Amino acid sequence: MAIVVGEKRTGIKFGTIVFGVAILALAIGSYYLFFAPVPFIETVTQPKNIQMISNFTDKDSKSGEELVREIQESPIFNSLRSYVEISEPGTLGRANPFAEF
Repeated sequence: MAIVVGEKRTGIKFGTIVFGVAILALAIGSYYLFFAPVPFIETVTQPKNIQMISNFTDKDSKSGEELVREIQESPIFNSLRSYVEISEPGTLGRANPFAEF
């Protein structure tokens, strides 16, 4: 006669549930990352400088040189600062790359 140590389980295992929840979380995350529409707040807000830029776009009454001069003389353009230093190019290698060392 055989000795029965444990009864046979017929229900769903805990590992299967965890795996299913992980797959579902990945699917939902992928949807929101790649396919979800842009949040509404980004389409509603508009920068304050849009109206100032629209002043420069009246191209019918001004020539290109006048527009450039007007932009360069504007206080907003003059308030811009450069935070990156322009670097000088270094040595780009040897004069004769085939010469011996």
